[in-house]
Amino acid sequence: MRLLNAKDFTLTNFSDERTIPEYAILSHTWGDDEVTFRDLADLSREQLVLKKAYKKVERCCTKALEWDLEWVWMDTCCIDQQSSAELSEAINSMYQWYRQSAVCYAYLFDVHSLEDDFLPGRTVDQGNYHRKSSFNKARWFTRGWCLQELLAPRNMQFFNMHWEYIGSKHSLKTPISMVTGIDEYGLFIPDLSVLSVAHRMTWATCRQTTRPEDIAYCLLGIFNINMPLLYGEGQVRAFGRLQEEIMRRIEDHSIFAWSGIGTDFGNDMVGFLAPHPSRFRYGKVDLCELPKYTEPLSITGRGIRAQVPLIRQSGHGENYIAVIGCNKAGASKSYFAIPVTRLKKSSDVYRRRLPDIQTVSFKEAENATLSTIFLLRHSKPTHLEDKDTTQVWFSLLEMRDCFYKIKGAFPSSLWNTSRRVFAFSPSNFKAYPRMAVAFANAEGKGFVLGIDLNLMKGISTHLVEFRSSSFEGSAHFSIEQELASMISTNERLRDYKSQLVMGQHTVTASVERAIVLGQDLYEVKISIGYELNHLSISSKL
Repeated sequence: MRLLNAKDFTLTNFSDERTIPEYAILSHTWGDDEVTFRDLADLSREQLVLKKAYKKVERCCTKALEWDLEWVWMDTCCIDQQSSAELSEAINSMYQWYRQSAVCYAYLFDVHSLEDDFLPGRTVDQGNYHRKSSFNKARWFTRGWCLQELLAPRNMQFFNMHWEYIGSKHSLKTPISMVTGIDEYGLFIPDLSVLSVAHRMTWATCRQTTRPEDIAYCLLGIFNINMPLLYGEGQVRAFGRLQEEIMRRIEDHSIFAWSGIGTDFGNDMVGFLAPHPSRFRYGKVDLCELPKYTEPLSITGRGIRAQVPLIRQSGHGENYIAVIGCNKAGASKSYFAIPVTRLKKSSDVYRRRLPDIQTVSFKEAENATLSTIFLLRHSKPTHLEDKDTTQVWFSLLEMRDCFYKIKGAFPSSLWNTSRRVFAFSPSNFKAYPRMAVAFANAEGKGFVLGIDLNLMKGISTHLVEFRSSSFEGSAHFSIEQELASMISTNERLRDYKSQLVMGQHTVTASVERAIVLGQDLYEVKISIGYELNHLSISSKL
């Protein structure tokens, strides 16, 4: 841990935890022209004074000395942000650093409030009202990293924009609770682990971070989790990794007690794991024992292994409700349950069917069949409700970097643009299913991929060069119309090839059968140069 000397602004590294002196710690939101680790190393005091945020550092150090504390920690200048290893170590340790501090100063740069504004019985005038209300609107209450900085310290003092005292976390507990949605019990509880995972997640529902991955990383301390930081992996992957680590360490079914929205299920990465803390919308969620003993959750290559009571929904094929060991706080005679679909009759792999969760009674849970199942961590683009439904899926993750973009698809009535997926039954076609997708680059040049799902003669793919500009003379032109014409009249099918040379790029298409996460797939591979993109044909058997 590196600390700043409040007297001479020098940095000292304390590698042995036993030698770390008492220190004050700063909680704030970053602004323009912060004083960084490199600034303290490279700039003179005269140059440092010219930085906009120098006053914040100086006043924090002055306040620490008033409290007879010689050392200060602040994230702007005590971490070498250019060292990924140091940044990772600091983020994984930060909750404990705030916890172990002698005092935490919360500096609210946009707040006018004074201590008198919150005194009991204070007469409210117009000036007092505006000062007091500015506390509730502080940017500090919206930032992801400030959540653990609120919860961890044992001694926390709040200051306004002029470094005038507002109050302690204890004296301000009522307005803080109103702003954050964290009850007073949660603000001061010494051990957060007694609260359910879902309950703690609700505290972060309205928090924001500058870097998308930080919405996961800022919660590490709240769940006592350590994991490597992978900036660039994206929000959904980072938050998914956090949830997986939580499941490895904590036996808690409430991690499934989140409510999604329809668009969540158009994302390849969304399944039983929530895409963002904002999806935990049920407030206080209590853990409760299921009527029958269940084994802990575990992460496997097939999915999340769970032993849960399953209730089959009559008249709905392979649709079930999976009962989980938690409920809404105060609802002691009921359980939360998740709508799930079995991938096929002989499979023990299930996927989440709907974004919302349901409630079942104790008796329903007691009468349910206790089953060991595997839950898909991440969903496929659509769920298969009927056993004769077929899907043709373009993976969003694997197609996103391709310089050829999808310009149209046929049959357009069976094509879901946002999910890049065909979904149909064989009855949608007179003979066998035939479809086509047009790809084009920024210049309008590209290719058509034709797919014949003729199970009697074999499944095949065909490629033909395509230039959208050559058809755009008609006022009623659409790529979908051109594709329909090519498919229905066999026009130019003789030009179709399994390999196509386009300038310096060679496009190749092939098809093979594969088993992916328990599903029987026909996987069509499109190779463009050295980049490999996948198209999967999935049918529920």
